[in-house]
Amino acid sequence: PDAESRWGAFNILNLENQKKLLTLFEEAASGSHNDPKWKQIGDFYASGMDTAKIEEAGISPLKQYFEKIDAISSIDDVLKMTGEMASYGMNPFFHFYAGADDKNSEMMVASLYQGGLGLPDRDYYFPKDDRSKMILDEYKKHLGKMFVLFGQSKEEANKSSETILNIETKIAEASSTRLELRDPVKNYNKMLIDDLQKKTSNFNWTLFFEALNVEKPTDIVVGQP
Repeated sequence: PDAESRWGAFNILNLENQKKLLTLFEEAASGSHNDPKWKQIGDFYASGMDTAKIEEAGISPLKQYFEKIDAISSIDDVLKMTGEMASYGMNPFFHFYAGADDKNSEMMVASLYQGGLGLPDRDYYFPKDDRSKMILDEYKKHLGKMFVLFGQSKEEANKSSETILNIETKIAEASSTRLELRDPVKNYNKMLIDDLQKKTSNFNWTLFFEALNVEKPTDIVVGQP
């Protein structure tokens, strides 16, 4: 199709699946089922489709999370908040997930993968041509606009966007390149969680998993140590 940059069996399967899900969501939202699970799905879908209500609410639904972030006063608090955010599917510094073990297809294993960047990969933070510089400048403007929507003055927003960009650039410096990420051996580092703790003594993994509300795993695959 003209609107697609690529097309194949997986795209077709995904499109068909989305259509089937839409049918189920609309059926759930119709109120034709008495089952509370159907109602929950229907309410969730309807809340996401009510764009007028979303605009009216603004950032108020996020206020409790901003207040928790504002209350951070120690490194331990950072780790707890990181774990809590991971429980919502947000990964501020790195990705944590359960995935198939690349060397044991019968096992699902806890996994860590680099993250924490607002731009697609590390190279965007080190522009080498005019187009790359333009993208980075526009990203900085975007960050500023987000802080203005949050309620900051333009001057405060500019300072906040500088802070974010500095943090992300530091993370980018420590990140693997796209080329390095293609190496399946280099990006598979399975170890005991206790060994990971020894390697990262400044990061209390127990606090992270407690905040995530999951049991601390025995084994973990670290994508990019």
